[in-house]
Amino acid sequence: MTAIRQPARFHSLADFFIPIGFAVAAAVCGLAIASGRVTYVAIALGGLLGLVLLQRPAIAMWLVLVGSLAVMGPLAFFIPALEKLPWLFALLSIFLAGAAVIYAATMTRSASGPMPAFIPLFATFIVFSAASILWSEGMLGEGVSGLKRVTQGTGVMFALATYPFASKVVRRWMLLILAISIAHLPLALYQRLELSQVLEGGADAIVGLLELDFKGRGASGVLALMQMLVAGGILAFARESLLKWPVAVLLIALVLAPLLFSETNVIFIVMPLVVIAVYADLIRKRPILLVFGLGAFAAAFIALGSLYLVWQQTAWVGGQQISMEKRLENIIAYNFGEAGYNNQGDLNRKTVFTYWANNHGLQNPDEWAFGHGIGSTNLFGDDSMPVLAVRHGGKSLGLSTVPQYLWEIGIVGTGLFLLAWWNAFTTGLRNLRRSAPGFWRALDRSLLTAIVVLGVGLVYNASLSGILSGQVLAGLVLGLIAWRARFAQAER
Repeated sequence: MTAIRQPARFHSLADFFIPIGFAVAAAVCGLAIASGRVTYVAIALGGLLGLVLLQRPAIAMWLVLVGSLAVMGPLAFFIPALEKLPWLFALLSIFLAGAAVIYAATMTRSASGPMPAFIPLFATFIVFSAASILWSEGMLGEGVSGLKRVTQGTGVMFALATYPFASKVVRRWMLLILAISIAHLPLALYQRLELSQVLEGGADAIVGLLELDFKGRGASGVLALMQMLVAGGILAFARESLLKWPVAVLLIALVLAPLLFSETNVIFIVMPLVVIAVYADLIRKRPILLVFGLGAFAAAFIALGSLYLVWQQTAWVGGQQISMEKRLENIIAYNFGEAGYNNQGDLNRKTVFTYWANNHGLQNPDEWAFGHGIGSTNLFGDDSMPVLAVRHGGKSLGLSTVPQYLWEIGIVGTGLFLLAWWNAFTTGLRNLRRSAPGFWRALDRSLLTAIVVLGVGLVYNASLSGILSGQVLAGLVLGLIAWRARFAQAER
């Protein structure tokens, strides 16, 4: 693994602070172990690892990626004593972000291109989120939990945006993501056959190697987004003739297979978007391809969709099998109708927006603009209901990322967040336009496709604002776009 050359100023700062950090960490670890609480031990170990790896960011990246996307899910589920293991990787990611900030402040400016605008935009968003604790009506613990939720996956993004990682290391990370995507399959099959029938969450228990709690509530939405963006990447590499088409088709089948066992119907929205994103330039030059392509895709879409829904007839609704017609009716009602997500009086993916709009306006301009404070919806916090949710009858105010932020940090904070994502998309587009044919152009096209997939995820569920694996995945995509924008010249 190629070491990263670091400026002398960074070393001098690190040499000064690291001994102090270890002294503090030793005291904290002693107190944590003496308390006997797993959460405190995980926090202490995460901080200690962060200090140890402060000058080894590539190793820290490996730990965060492997731990968040492949290790912590199965370990925390099958070994109850390790249920707080995600805290370790969340804290390690946060320490990685801190190290990236120190490095960015001391690095040699001529060694790279300018920082893409979306990186400081995300940093501003985090600062604004932290400030919102000051006007939150909830308890301080809700705000701290919400701030941890906002920052826990950003270390990967900030590290890639600042450290000039070697290209061979980045290639290995791409292979790692592909390997994890394929490795989801056997565990997803086990979860379908064994766990989904006995756990309360049903289809939500089909998560592959990702997070799953003892009630069967899991990161099934993250699994869907991850597999779709990886499938888009395989398609992009095949288009560059870096993969033979039979190999590409086999890999795509292995990657998408876990989704056949779940009920993530969002794949029928994302699939055509992936194909359009990968072939967008050809479609723009030859629109007739779009007509024939959409026709062929529609036929395959209907055939595969019908098979998928027939397969899902073996699924569970209160222990009872339901017909394909009833399942279609439920899908439409939950996503475009008025049916509540958890119960009849709850919100769904449409009404969560209208409910926010009906409760904000000229009558409360401060809450409309600045929100109710980070963590006030706290959908992925502990089982205690936050104050704001109690006031609104326990409704799922944070059902997906965008409405969750509208409630918590208002139009201003949500606008910052969405502006950062839009700038990441335009940066990825510039990277693609200037890249040469081959591996890097395939990677740039894959990253642009991934932004499209994750963009759907922002309104699909709250995994990109509340589940560590989803946030690390998003941080990896955003960070690689920044890495390509800053260090692509050196690669060429």
